[in-house]
Amino acid sequence: MLADWFREHSTPLTTLDPQQPLDDLEGLREIIGDARVVAIGEGAHFVEEFSRARQRVLRFLAERCGFTVFAMEFGFSEAFPLDRWLQGEGDDGDLTSVSRAAAE
Repeated sequence: MLADWFREHSTPLTTLDPQQPLDDLEGLREIIGDARVVAIGEGAHFVEEFSRARQRVLRFLAERCGFTVFAMEFGFSEAFPLDRWLQGEGDDGDLTSVSRAAAE
């Protein structure tokens, strides 16, 4: 039964708080293996719980797996103001005007 397989091969998250310890994410290390690129998808945009879980996973990838580059998908309309910000125009507070996701 599929539900049994999931129970045997899953590890529950202890928290969604991005500041908490990352030990519950150690199971990802086996899945990641020696990958140089990891893609993180989401089922819906702007769902707070997905954003918090993604922050924890990104922190795990950086702190425990040595990943050093982070890239995000944005819509075309956000590209121009985001590019200006990346070129040094404005400060971090300006990111909220580009996209809520960029500010997280």
